[in-house]
Amino acid sequence: MKEDELFTYSDAWIFLSLSEILYNGSFDYEQLIMIADCFEHAIPNYNEVKSAIEKILRYSLMYYKKNELCLSDKGIEIFSKYNKTKGGQFSRVEIMYKKLNSTRKKFLEITDTPEFPFIKEDKYLELCRNYSEKSTTSPQSDEVCCS
Repeated sequence: MKEDELFTYSDAWIFLSLSEILYNGSFDYEQLIMIADCFEHAIPNYNEVKSAIEKILRYSLMYYKKNELCLSDKGIEIFSKYNKTKGGQFSRVEIMYKKLNSTRKKFLEITDTPEFPFIKEDKYLELCRNYSEKSTTSPQSDEVCCS
């Protein structure tokens, strides 16, 4: 991460994965694991997820209200611009990383965001293990898992 950049590559990865989920439905850790894996062929660790969600909420790309995580207008704007950008499947996180750190974007830090109820780390690790076991034991599908 460069000194003048606000968001890390991991933040972009998690924001992109969450945006894919929230744009079409509601937040679910199992979906987050699957979508993140589709983008990076890796599963984010608990600290990456926690840190990214805290930052995403702090800079108003998403908000948490009435037990639901939602894309904010600013988050939708960035996600929409990202969707209009051409690039291959494996450059998607890099594209979002550049969109988030564009010098044209100005983010105000919100310090009084509601506390997001993270699952316990051991539960998250269990979800990751279950996902890994399923993905290594099930036959490969021809479906594309990410847009």
